[in-house]
Amino acid sequence: MKPTIHVVDDDASTRRALSRLIPALGFDVDTFESAQAFFDYAKIDSDDCLLVDIHMPGMNGIEMCRKLEESGRKLPTILMTAHKDAGTKMLAASIHPVATLYKPFDESALLNAISTALQSTS
Repeated sequence: MKPTIHVVDDDASTRRALSRLIPALGFDVDTFESAQAFFDYAKIDSDDCLLVDIHMPGMNGIEMCRKLEESGRKLPTILMTAHKDAGTKMLAASIHPVATLYKPFDESALLNAISTALQSTS
């Protein structure tokens, strides 16, 4: 069974692009438009990883990762954001992600981040 990459991003075009790209890289993908949708519907396996946008309405990506960890379901996490300011970088570092990708990112950066994340589950 292939690992699943759980993508959480409020931007429909990003979810659509990643839902095509990630299977082409050899992984299964589930996409969610919000942190709440992820918590309501995601089926999590220990070999999976999370690709989550930092800035989303409602529960942001950082809050989502903290809630996931508090619930005892920790997944290796890749953060993504279009914001390169110092505040966003500090927020990202606070949860110790496997990687932080800055939009727009290329296929090789995503594949490297996913590979690193999945190695941390072995």
